[in-house]
Amino acid sequence: MKLMLLHLVLLFSFSTAFSQNLNITTVGTLPYSQDLNDIWGYVDETGIEYALVGTRTGTSIVSLANPSTPTEILFIPGDNSVWRDLKTWGDIAYVTADQGNDGLLIIDLGPLPAGTPSYYFWRPELSFNSDTDTLEQAHNLYIDENGICYIAGSNISAGENFLLDVATTPGTPIFLGATEPYYAHDAYARGDTLWTSDINDGVFSAYDVSNPANPVLLARQTTPRDFCHNAWISDDGQTLFTTDEKSNAWIGSFDVSDLSNIQELDRWRTATENTIPHNTHVLNDFLVTSYYTEGVIVLDGSRPDNLIEVARYDTYFGSPSTGFYGAWGAYPYLPSGLLLISDINTGLHVLQPNYQRAAWLEGLVTDSLSGTPLFGVDVEIINTGINESTDLSGVYKTGMGMNGSYQVLFKKANYIPKTIQVNLVNGQVTTVNVALNTAVPFQLTGRVVESSNPSVGIPNAQVVLNSSLYTYTATANANGDFSLQVLNEEYDVIAGDWGYVTSLVTVNALNSSTVGTVTVQLDKGYRDEFVLDLGWIETGDATTGNWERVIPENVYSWNGPVIPETGDIGGDIGAYCLITGNNGNGQNGVDDVDNGSTIAISPIMDLTGYSYPQLSFYYYLHKPFPFNSEDSLAFYISNGPDTSLVWSTLDAEYDWSSLQVVNIADYITLSNNMRIWIKVNDSSPGNIVESGIDFVSVADSGTTLPFTILPTDRNFLTAYPIPTQKTVRLDYQMNADEYLIISSLSGQIVEYISVPRGKGFVDIELPHAGMYVARLGNKTVRIIRSE
Repeated sequence: MKLMLLHLVLLFSFSTAFSQNLNITTVGTLPYSQDLNDIWGYVDETGIEYALVGTRTGTSIVSLANPSTPTEILFIPGDNSVWRDLKTWGDIAYVTADQGNDGLLIIDLGPLPAGTPSYYFWRPELSFNSDTDTLEQAHNLYIDENGICYIAGSNISAGENFLLDVATTPGTPIFLGATEPYYAHDAYARGDTLWTSDINDGVFSAYDVSNPANPVLLARQTTPRDFCHNAWISDDGQTLFTTDEKSNAWIGSFDVSDLSNIQELDRWRTATENTIPHNTHVLNDFLVTSYYTEGVIVLDGSRPDNLIEVARYDTYFGSPSTGFYGAWGAYPYLPSGLLLISDINTGLHVLQPNYQRAAWLEGLVTDSLSGTPLFGVDVEIINTGINESTDLSGVYKTGMGMNGSYQVLFKKANYIPKTIQVNLVNGQVTTVNVALNTAVPFQLTGRVVESSNPSVGIPNAQVVLNSSLYTYTATANANGDFSLQVLNEEYDVIAGDWGYVTSLVTVNALNSSTVGTVTVQLDKGYRDEFVLDLGWIETGDATTGNWERVIPENVYSWNGPVIPETGDIGGDIGAYCLITGNNGNGQNGVDDVDNGSTIAISPIMDLTGYSYPQLSFYYYLHKPFPFNSEDSLAFYISNGPDTSLVWSTLDAEYDWSSLQVVNIADYITLSNNMRIWIKVNDSSPGNIVESGIDFVSVADSGTTLPFTILPTDRNFLTAYPIPTQKTVRLDYQMNADEYLIISSLSGQIVEYISVPRGKGFVDIELPHAGMYVARLGNKTVRIIRSE
């Protein structure tokens, strides 16, 4: 029965991976053997559409004469660059690269479809803002309706925007002028206004460019995550939409009708944690946004103070599920209505969107007695992942992308939650006003006791009550008793003390008559899941990256997550663990261990009654460079007078390790004054080293203390060669029997075989050229058959 259930879970999870798309369908795909970057479109004089695709090593021109089978007709090699950007004016395409020495690539597309485009690399010497240099690199460009090309992030001066006339003599740009010397990551212009995304300053800027020789700065405005990556104006020119290229960042909406008083209207982000928005474009007041590992997401921006998701299509099925992978660019402006996506990892996608207006839900929430508007009321459309809250005026604005009947939950601390049934209709605003009744607190009593002898209370045990609205803390008295004033909610009650195993019970605290006394039983033993502060001490001489008991902040480098994507180990109580530094604001190497070591010391343990105590733990150790450094993680055991090294490693472990077990008595004499010392050492200034510890336990191998070996992700799945001509080899390691499922991008299964636990490999023959996805357990890789 368990095996059959596993089969069903695997099949369900696999099928749902391809069923999360909304209002967008696939038309065609073109895989590449290298990573992609940005994308643009072009239409020749006969009406044939093309995709202009940036790659790491050049520019790919793809015919969409048959959109179901996109065909590359020309590849123009260039210097290797992670970043390329492409735009067109008439029959001329312009391409920048942010690495190498390409300058500005200029392509004459006029000979299409019968002839071959010609091209050359334009590398002029330019002078502006007291700087003169040869144009070698630039991050981005935009060409407005007047044929003015704005180059952003070049190697000249501070990387500010400079302006070129590409209309007067097509193919031969004429330098016009430059903006203020602020680095600009991106540019967009319409009419006489240029909008620059000044990512390093965390703002967008507005310039009057009516005189291109002398742009005038009009305004600057911060964006929701202070990392403005791109900006695009609404169809009526009154609203600017922005992206911040950070994990968990928002798409911002700003009223720019009065540049002396710019107002933020709304901000939206996907419900999936840790994903990163990249570039947004506006088409008929729909925001079409490339969203890295979530593919493309479309928002209805016609009500810019209430942005609603109305379509999405995931082009990326790989691992990791966050970071700078997946959809780089989205181009929605082809006359046919086709949507082009350049996915870094999976290639070019030709999609057919169905642009549908949102179904909005808006209203006012007040106090039922006073009628006062209530700020900060959580408004949740149940089972959809949609959560909003009321503003200072008690107003909420939310909605769905699809018609339907929905239950909406309204919750605020100190008020009784209320659920309302609503019917939402696409293209319409449904108004629902809600009044909430004040909640009445009651006394919750409890006791923390020993599980082996429930009559014995545990003095000074820590108690934490958590709900979606409230957190209460208490310390038990000498008899293990505690008492708290609480409000109606369902609570997780967590109790623990050093020398006991932390425990969690759930209580449905509807009212005092249904609760009575909460009793939490604890097993004796030393185990710390770090959900409670049980008294570890930090010491050492490191200047940064000291041990902290925290919920880990997400940190990413270009190559992926620095801290495991799961945060803490997962499967234990709470989301806390012990990590070295949590104050880097998501930036790699900012709060890592530097210039010495950091040491975490446990409270005292009495192991005199143990026969053969075993220390166990999970860890990660991030060492991106150099891999062979002496940066280390080590565990020591002290018995008072003596301290012994019991385990250490120099090897990087980028995900949570498998369970590590050490026999303490093999290294040191047992006593009643024993401590664990955990030390991370930075051997050389400048090295990046980060570490984490979770689920630390000391248990006697001769006792019956409950000891849970948590599920760990020591699995991997790799494929080679990529691309392959016919047969691909999949290397794997799995900690359980799994099923290997290989499918086309459309979801059609082409292989389904059982794979035993452990390490091994399988050779798979792919039926035809194209892109495939291989899934084994929770691991996914992309496969390309080139012919």
